[in-house]
Amino acid sequence: MKVISEEKLEPVVLGKLDRLMMKLLRAKDLPIRVYKNEETGGTIQVLRLYWESLRNFPVSLSIAIIGILTGSIAAVFVPYIFKLFLDTLANTGNVIQVSTAFHYVFLLSGVGFIAWLGWRVAFFSMSYIAAEMLADLRQRAASYLLDHSHQFFTASFSGA
Repeated sequence: MKVISEEKLEPVVLGKLDRLMMKLLRAKDLPIRVYKNEETGGTIQVLRLYWESLRNFPVSLSIAIIGILTGSIAAVFVPYIFKLFLDTLANTGNVIQVSTAFHYVFLLSGVGFIAWLGWRVAFFSMSYIAAEMLADLRQRAASYLLDHSHQFFTASFSGA
């Protein structure tokens, strides 16, 4: 069993990003003490933990990125297709231009469907990643907490 002594603890020194986030969020400065030989839990370490969890899902991440790119690129073309359609309607006079206008309507529907599908795939993949990452981070936190000694729990918490 590990025994926690006050000599082994030191206050956490906040980094630049930590101070910036605390100022932006108007958070109060709470004194946090950690072991001298352990890494402090700053923002960079938290982001590193998220990245380590995210690396476990390369396929889902790739699908999400491809879905976002597909949805975004398809959505960019929608106004241009509307322009072509309205230009064709403005110059309507013969049968060829009317069939071209119908072509643009079908093209607009197809591009809109591709944009919708890209975003749906991206959101589904991101929801899956978020749930799995949360489970992974929860498991890490629980296993880290269970590694503490009985003295840590009796000395650190008070309750009635």
